[in-house]
Amino acid sequence: MAVLGSREQMCIHEEVSKLRGKAQNNGCHYLCKKRMCRHNNIVTDYMKNNTELGSEPFDIEDLVNIGRTKGPCPYYISRELSKSVDILFAPYNYLIDPGNRRSLTGISWDNAVLIFDEAHNLESICADAASFDLLTSNLTSCITEAQECIQLCSFKRSIENSAEKQFDPENYAILKALLMALEKKIGELVIDSKELGYTKPGSYIYEFLSELNITSETSKKLIETIDSASLLLEEGNSGETKAGVKAKSTVSRLETIRDMLDIIFKGGGQNHAKYYSFHVNESSRQTSGDSLQVFGKASRTLSWWCFNPGLAMEEFLKLGVRSIILTSGTLSPLDSLAMELNLEFPVRLENPHVISQDQIWVGVVPVGPSGHPLNSSYRTRETVKYKQELGTVIVNFARIVPDGLLVFFPSYSMMDKCIDYWKNRNHEHSVDDSTIWQRMCKHKQPVIEPRQSSNFPNAIEDYAAKLRDPSTSGAIFFAVCRGKVSEGLDFADRAGRAVIVTGMPFSTPTDPKVFLVFEGFFISHWQLSSRRVTYVTFNIGFGA
Repeated sequence: MAVLGSREQMCIHEEVSKLRGKAQNNGCHYLCKKRMCRHNNIVTDYMKNNTELGSEPFDIEDLVNIGRTKGPCPYYISRELSKSVDILFAPYNYLIDPGNRRSLTGISWDNAVLIFDEAHNLESICADAASFDLLTSNLTSCITEAQECIQLCSFKRSIENSAEKQFDPENYAILKALLMALEKKIGELVIDSKELGYTKPGSYIYEFLSELNITSETSKKLIETIDSASLLLEEGNSGETKAGVKAKSTVSRLETIRDMLDIIFKGGGQNHAKYYSFHVNESSRQTSGDSLQVFGKASRTLSWWCFNPGLAMEEFLKLGVRSIILTSGTLSPLDSLAMELNLEFPVRLENPHVISQDQIWVGVVPVGPSGHPLNSSYRTRETVKYKQELGTVIVNFARIVPDGLLVFFPSYSMMDKCIDYWKNRNHEHSVDDSTIWQRMCKHKQPVIEPRQSSNFPNAIEDYAAKLRDPSTSGAIFFAVCRGKVSEGLDFADRAGRAVIVTGMPFSTPTDPKVFLVFEGFFISHWQLSSRRVTYVTFNIGFGA
């Protein structure tokens, strides 16, 4: 077996491990290309001398421990192992994202079995992988990089007298002109509604780009130029320091344009465009200088959104995989899931729940102790009365529920606002001027889910330690729906005696994606039935 992860999880280089995202990837590429990373340099010999690696189960932490104690790079050990193993564990995006999938060289997809665990996330991940958002700020950075390539080429030609195609500044001058024309064209679109933006059918992207002479044929040349530019920037900008790499460096924004072209001109055809929407949105952004803040500068985002997650799954069928298995506790109804993913799933298994009905109570608490409605809709969740009433309810639950209590919020911001209010506002029914937070802490020791993944293991350990503390009556874990606590963790027995969900993380009704989904549904319904369409609004509040 082998397990794949990111450099952020596995890198042990003293400088590169401090970087993040594409800066880290490019820094790693540069050092490995120059053979300046001692950890990468010994991977081949380590693999030859440890052929048993992978015959027993291991995880990312085990690989990192091997790297720290014996020297080889954990990231490249996992990459070498992945070429020959029977079982490969990897994050979703390594398989679904076309760019990441291309990097998995040596893997035979033919006759492979793909198992997606926690597959209730699969639809959104597939749709996101087939979509893109191009911000004008990113486009401006791309133009700057194209200009930098022109300067690097001119410099190389002057000192090396090189006539290589890669160092022809004319190629990057054309690239820069195209990007500037794209920026101008996006800015010239007339947006009548700032809420809904400028929307066209997905196929409009080809008309839009053809006016810039970007077509299926010319895009290939454009992609080649961008690939050359990325290599040029990687080598030109990755200056050497004592450790061998600059901490500032080498994020190639031009790669976002490459990814965008790959999605648009996938397979050289346009049939997939019918599942997309072309959208340009404008928003005011804040820019700040040393002591001056400027508000209201318009920023536009060009989006091409995919509304058919099945497009990503179809790619696996083209690769010749034998089986696709989805597992999760929350995939029902299976018919609609199969329709969304464009797969038949001839074999289906739905098991009864392991918890019998007499072991659990599920209910909605519509009002608090003072009779105020517990409505977590956007209109009411920010009110003082709602936060006051919600805090009082949680105090009461903390008093009567033994051991561990889990409390979920719709978002990190909502959790932060509520906790901040509870810490600084007296409990209205308290006789000793204590705050709501102090009242909670009398019954349960609190733990708050951190935003940063690196701090999450410490939070879990803290929660377990507080549950074991005999001097307390348990612990309360404040967490976020769709966050780290809500996915893949088992709060068994004492760790989870009760769960409170304070509100669901629904998108706002004015979110352009939500509007386009429902607009597409109702238009389809109208075309199929030729009857009047009735728009129904749903007000979903606490506990729904």
